[in-house]
Amino acid sequence: SHIVPPDGFEYWELVLCYVDDLLSISHDPLKTMHGVQNKFKLKDDKIAEPEIYLGAKLEKMMTKDGKWCWTMSSDEYCKAAVNNVEETVAREGRTLPTRCPSPIMSNYRPEMDVSPELKADGTQYYQELIGVLRWAIEIGRCDILLEVALLSSHCALPRIGHLEQVTHIFG
Repeated sequence: SHIVPPDGFEYWELVLCYVDDLLSISHDPLKTMHGVQNKFKLKDDKIAEPEIYLGAKLEKMMTKDGKWCWTMSSDEYCKAAVNNVEETVAREGRTLPTRCPSPIMSNYRPEMDVSPELKADGTQYYQELIGVLRWAIEIGRCDILLEVALLSSHCALPRIGHLEQVTHIFG
């Protein structure tokens, strides 16, 4: 809804909802959340300032001009994602590449890859990893956007080389 708080700064109040996570963006978020709580049962009946929302770490900070704002970081999400991939490749007796100056190898062209096609389980794993990377981009890792977009175009028929480049991104 359209809001004009006491300081006169007009804005739109928002309530973000994703499955069972709610986030109120307002000058008085408790009022909004209590209004939601009056209509719906909240998980653990808990209302609190957010620490994590959909994998992104949220923190309140003061700007140089003395105004409060919220920051968002993808660090914890990315660390967990890398750990998951490390565990998976370790079960296969492999490790992630360690020297990765760029998200994919500099001379790699995914559209030119003629390595063998992945089988069904490899295709599913490839698609899952692409999904993880896409979300990492959404919450802040825009530095891998181009490479993930290029590899995303091969989700229907990924090849071993495509999967190797995806694991290179995690490296």
